Amino acid sequence: MQLNIFLIRKKTKNQTLTIGYKINAVNNAFFEMNLTRQLAENVLGQANKKSNEEVIARHIVQSFDPNDNLTSEEVHEIGRQTALEFLGGDYEFVIATHVDKDHLHNHIIFNTTSSVDLKKFRWQRGTAAHLRNYSDKVADYHGAMILESAKQNSHTKYQEYRRKYAFRFELKERLNFLLKHSTSWDDFLLKAKALSIEVDPNHKSKEYGQVINYKLLDMPQQRPARDYTLNKKQRIYNEKNILERTGKNDPDAIFHVGEIAQRYAEQKAEKEELPDLTFIIEPWQIQKDTVTGIYVEIAYGRFEQGVVKIPDYKLDQREDGRYEAHFNYKDTFYFLSEVPGKNNKFAKGASLANYLSGESGLIPKRKNSAIQQVREMVSALNILTARQVSSQNAPKVLGQDFHDNFEAVQEARAALKDKLLKANEKLKFNSKNTELLAKVQSLREEKNELEKQVKIFEKQLKTYDAEMGISTNKGMSEPGDFEK
Repeated sequence: MQLNIFLIRKKTKNQTLTIGYKINAVNNAFFEMNLTRQLAENVLGQANKKSNEEVIARHIVQSFDPNDNLTSEEVHEIGRQTALEFLGGDYEFVIATHVDKDHLHNHIIFNTTSSVDLKKFRWQRGTAAHLRNYSDKVADYHGAMILESAKQNSHTKYQEYRRKYAFRFELKERLNFLLKHSTSWDDFLLKAKALSIEVDPNHKSKEYGQVINYKLLDMPQQRPARDYTLNKKQRIYNEKNILERTGKNDPDAIFHVGEIAQRYAEQKAEKEELPDLTFIIEPWQIQKDTVTGIYVEIAYGRFEQGVVKIPDYKLDQREDGRYEAHFNYKDTFYFLSEVPGKNNKFAKGASLANYLSGESGLIPKRKNSAIQQVREMVSALNILTARQVSSQNAPKVLGQDFHDNFEAVQEARAALKDKLLKANEKLKFNSKNTELLAKVQSLREEKNELEKQVKIFEKQLKTYDAEMGISTNKGMSEPGDFEK
């Protein structure tokens, strides 16, 4: 990971577009990151992996379209904000914005050892998607182009687009129905014919190998659709996946070929009866209005704040400047928590629409204290559960102290994190100092105990919410009706 300084200077305007976060000297970043790694081994007592297998740092490239007309400084700031939100301020990183190509791009290198708890960054299955969402949000806020599925400017134009290409949506609906109600490849082919789908598996692609062409015979579909174009993330409509999926179906729980067409028509009619949700979003509810949609600030449950993006194809802007939103109950939106890197979730359209159209949530005030306050909140929830207090009356019964305590705990967590960061930074450059080592270990124990108590509280809160029916359809009017 050693950096070529002369090359970097040439590409980054003599390093004016190179910065480090929690790094004292950017040209010495590798040495400092390795010190943090050694500190982790010293404090925790052992390395997670053998030295030759360990991932010391990760490299992210964030590119921009020349048509964005962004300055190199703006691109640099987008990279800085993206890294901060994605990593939550817990990891050292270096950003270099390169101007030597026809497109501006950021190189972000971050230490995989946390500067706070000294644990390793876990790159899991959904991590790339989280990074993409943070990057898209920050880029969108700055007016940069983001690579998403084609946006249509408005809900009205999007509906026109769907009508024009309706066969693709209809074809996928029928194929999904067949995957649930077939028991073999031959059964799938037989029922596809009953649903007026022409299935031609005798085609090959250089990139994908053997592919299946699908065509609706009862709609004006001019060209067959290849299986990999119907779902680009996963080829669920190729022969291998069809065999695997249909082989798991219970023969007693499927529709037979003689009734498949009628059953599909009934299901489609039932879906179309599910009404869309149309409502007005006021300007004051919008945190940011971008070229691809709007970002609205919401309260997730009772105590979490964050933003959700509503894409432009679900909106129509009115003459008075307000937006008319069009949701379906089963639409999903991505919630980005205001706590960077934590608690991001998917929210259902029904819940988001309900919140935006009237629910304000509970906004607590600030006070002070920590572990004892968490325990007091757990006790308060236990009392509510025992008394079977309804969710509507919960805020009144809990009282302002409960919400003040929650805010105090959040402040205490942030303060403890800051103390640990500073202590780790000192110990990193003075690893032989036994007093500093003892202080770091003590702060770690305190932080672990606090987080343990917070988890108990969160578990109890979920238990209470479940018992009161907040997450059910009956309680859909509550602002807490969001799903992971």
